[in-house]
Amino acid sequence: MTKLAKVGIFLAGIVPLVMVGCGKSQEKYNIVPNNPQSVKCYHAGTNTARNCDDTDYNKVLESKKDWRIAAYSYKHAVTPLKSDAQSNYSVRFEKGMVNGSFGCNSFFGAYSLKDGILKVENAGMTRKMCDEKAMKDEAMLTERFLNAQTKILLVKEGDTMGKIFFLGKDFYLVLD
Repeated sequence: MTKLAKVGIFLAGIVPLVMVGCGKSQEKYNIVPNNPQSVKCYHAGTNTARNCDDTDYNKVLESKKDWRIAAYSYKHAVTPLKSDAQSNYSVRFEKGMVNGSFGCNSFFGAYSLKDGILKVENAGMTRKMCDEKAMKDEAMLTERFLNAQTKILLVKEGDTMGKIFFLGKDFYLVLD
């Protein structure tokens, strides 16, 4: 069984559990796709998921100058992220390159997309020390996003793009 197939099977069982029972402040980062194994798009207005084979993921990722990293979840625990004067959580995709900040340090690298799977390659990062929470969040996001393959799930709100979820093993990252 391929690694991707294992992730898909895992997500089919775990994503609904991750989405249930989270606190009120976390609700806007929780979705329950109809079939997380095969779905690529989710429409919040109709609470439906559909297979969006016609989606140009590069175009979607590059549609904003900077995506705000809104939250991540690891092993059922959702962590909302808020940028402030000391911590910036953002990511930018442009012409096959990705860069941004996970709260403290800046990161950069190349990315590739295949069949709705994002892979970041040749990533680098600055290395300054910050407060303990920012360093903890940064370590989690580096390990689970920069150093892993993630499946993209697009969440449409009405007719516009709402959020992008990057789904990994025991993990997801939310951009808005």
